[in-house]
Order: sequence, then structure tokens, then C-alpha cells
Amino acid sequence: MAIKSYPYSSVDGDRKITASDEAKRLDLIAGSGIIFDVSTSFECSKVAGTMNVNVSAGSALVAGHAIISDSTETVEISASDSTYSRIDVIALKSNINTDIRAGRIVVIKGTAAAAIPVEPALSTEAGVVQIKLAKILIPASVASLSTATLTDLRTASVGKHNHSQAHITDMVSNMYQNGFVNGDMQVWQMGTSIVPSAANKYYTADMWKAYRDAYDANLHVAQTTYNGSIPTHTLRTTRGTGDTVVTPIRIGYNFTTEESKKYRLKKVTVSFVSKIGADAAGTYAAYINAGTGTDQDIITGFTGQSILATLSFTPTTTNQVFTFTTSAVVALAVNQLAFVVKYTPSTATAGANDYIEITNCNWSATDYYVLFSPKSFSQELRDCMIYYEKSFSYATAIGANTAYGMYNRSGSSNALNNVRIHVPFKVNKRATPTVVFYTTTGTVGSWKYERNGETSTVTPVNDYTNENAIVAYMGVGAAWVVALVQGHWVADARI
Repeated sequence: MAIKSYPYSSVDGDRKITASDEAKRLDLIAGSGIIFDVSTSFECSKVAGTMNVNVSAGSALVAGHAIISDSTETVEISASDSTYSRIDVIALKSNINTDIRAGRIVVIKGTAAAAIPVEPALSTEAGVVQIKLAKILIPASVASLSTATLTDLRTASVGKHNHSQAHITDMVSNMYQNGFVNGDMQVWQMGTSIVPSAANKYYTADMWKAYRDAYDANLHVAQTTYNGSIPTHTLRTTRGTGDTVVTPIRIGYNFTTEESKKYRLKKVTVSFVSKIGADAAGTYAAYINAGTGTDQDIITGFTGQSILATLSFTPTTTNQVFTFTTSAVVALAVNQLAFVVKYTPSTATAGANDYIEITNCNWSATDYYVLFSPKSFSQELRDCMIYYEKSFSYATAIGANTAYGMYNRSGSSNALNNVRIHVPFKVNKRATPTVVFYTTTGTVGSWKYERNGETSTVTPVNDYTNENAIVAYMGVGAAWVVALVQGHWVADARI
């Protein structure tokens, strides 16, 4: 096998290399992507009042070929569809075919669709390589891009070594991460069919609350299947059949103070997918709320509560995407943020399909719409466990008669007749949680012990429980004896 090495000085043309050789050499060193010598390299932005997009000056490598622009380029987006929305992609294109041999900025036109549109695929033509700069969601029947939503898709050109691309692209990607946990309603540790009440703090799908203004009855929440472009689930809030109360129904997400502070001096954009049942009728609105208190519940209200953004929307029996943005940045004084969807029924008596659903909820520190990106179920569950964790198996109801997942340990009692309990959490909590104990037969507030042929139940006492573990003790009725203690637990660090 011949060895090829270059570049070396050529004498009488004996060390010539081709453009293909040079491209291969660069591609060995770094992958395709943007050179972020400045954060605006090949950044896309809408041109007000037009169907045009400006692409800033920048540098990039595409399959080893350098594409360098020293001034802003303007590309034109094709006219919108008269009926449906579509997604176009703005890309850099390298073409080594003889008739082209150049790099360019191109627009890849998507297909308008009645359902949620999908972005078009990159070219698979021989000799052509494309990388994405941005995608733009273009509403139906618009004459300009003023209501279109542009999403940055640039990724960095990264050296082909052991360093993580995440370290290099943090400055571009981190601000676009979804602030919501469980935004596609995958995780329901409390069960997939719930009657929200003060007893469960109105939680339904992990992190998501559902409640009615000054009225707790005739409201049911369940996980349903969402047949959209992304396999996921929805949170369906149903007004009980025959219900005659028309107080507003709300679905809410409460950020902690620590989480809320991250969004100070930034605009926030929220998007969600929603639809209603055939019997639902009334008005629909969504809110971004703010407050100055500490770890307060949006149901009872924030100190200094204000509304940063409001969206009146009109859902139908078909899934639609809705989005809205704060008009100004979040103030420095804000310690609390929340998202609320409100349905105010107008029908005097509820039918069987009087419900509203939401899913694919996205919260981003941007002033434009960011498409929802799902996590795996295992990752979403771990994120939910920062706030709430149980010993019961995932699909087992809290308080069920079951031994699966129980704490079951032997220990020696001390001079005060107590056996120490130490249960590490699978995931560290955001704060010291409230812990509730259950026997394996479902009795709340108790655990069972066995010693010397004696069996009884007692209430464990939390003394040093923290973010990492349950640390408690329970009396076993005698000193310096070996006892088996067992039971279930739930740790709740949610607001």
C-alpha cells in the first residue's frame, strides 16, 4: 500500500497536490460546521417587512471545504402557502461537481402540511454536502416573515479528537434548552389517571398542576396518546360529565426561585401543542407569570405577581402549535416564574368530551419559537426525580399493597430502642424533601418491624433527611436487638 504525505515543498512539480487532497486533509482535522471566531458567524435573522433572511458574515468547513463570507448575504424565502404552514431550512452547501465547484448559501423549501409541518431533508446528491444554519416556520398566507419563527441550527466545526463538542458549542446551544421538565408529559409517577386536589398539591404529570378556581370537584386529569410527528403523550384535563360549574380550569407549571433567576434579563418564548374535545366551548388563554417571592405556588399566588405575556388562542379538535413571547426581558427583581393555560367553559352542562389537552411544551430564553425536542423516557424520569421520587415501582400506585421496591433492612437498635434508617435517593433532590412513609400493605405514616418473633408497625421519625438520602429512625420496642424494618416511601421536593 502506497503512503501519501503532504504538504511538502514542490521541486519541478514533484510534490503537487489537488484541491481534493487539501479538502481531505482539512476533513481529517475537523468536522463540518461553523467556525465560531465570533458568535454571529453565519447567523440568520429576519428582514423586517419582507420574505428575506439576512445571513451574517462567517466562516465554516463543509466536508473539508472552507466557505468564507466577508459580508452579510440576503436570501429570499418563497411565498407562503395560502392554506398551510411549512418549514424551510437555510443551509451552507458545498458542491464539488465540475459544473459548480463552489460553496453557497441555499434555502431548502419544505412542504406545507395541515398537521405539524416537518423540516425538509438535506441533499443526498453525489458530490454535495449541506449543513444547516437555521430553520424557519412560515405561517400560511403571509406577505412577510414578521410572524414566522426562526430557529438557530448552527453547530461548531469540531476537531476530530477526544474533546466534547458540547464544550465548544455551549455558548450557542445552552440558551435554547427547554426550561420545562416533562414537557411532553411522558412521566406520571403519581399514576396516569388523577383527580387533582389539595392532598396531592394539584400535581398530575410530574411537575404539571391542574386546578379550578375556588372549586375542586368534577375535574379529572389523564395521560393520553398524542398522534403527532413526535411519539409522545398529552395531559388531558376533563370537566366531569354533567358538571354545571363554569369556573376556569387551569394547567400550570411552577419554576423554583433558583430556576427562575436564570431567566433574568432575557426574553422568554413559550410554545405548546393543544387541542380540545368536541364538547369543549369557551375561552382559552395562556400566561407567563412572574413574582418576587421565594418558592411560592402559582395556585395560591406569587408575592408581587405580574403577567409578563398573554396569549389568547383558539384550539380545535386537531392538534395545533401555539407560541408567544414576553415583550420585555425578565426583570432583575423576579424570583418566580410560571406558565399557565386557562380554559373558561361557557357550556352550562359539560358533555362527555369537554376537555383540553396540552403537550410538547417548550420554554426557551429566546425571542423566537424553538421547536420542541424530546428526551428519552429514562432521562426525563431522572430529571423528574430531582423533585419527586418514590420507592414503589414506576407503574404502581402510591400506597398500593405491594412489596416490590420496598426498603427491607436488618439493623441493631440502640439504648433508646431505635433502629436507624438510611435510604439513598437515586437522584439528589433540589432541596430537602417532605417524606411520607407507607407499609407494604398501604398504611400511610407507618413502617413494619420484626424482632424476636414480634411484629408491629410504628411511625418512622425523620431527623437528618437531606437532599441525598432519607435519614430517620424508628422504635422497635427493645434496646440492643436485631430487627428487620421494611416499608415504602415517597420524597417530594416540589413546590
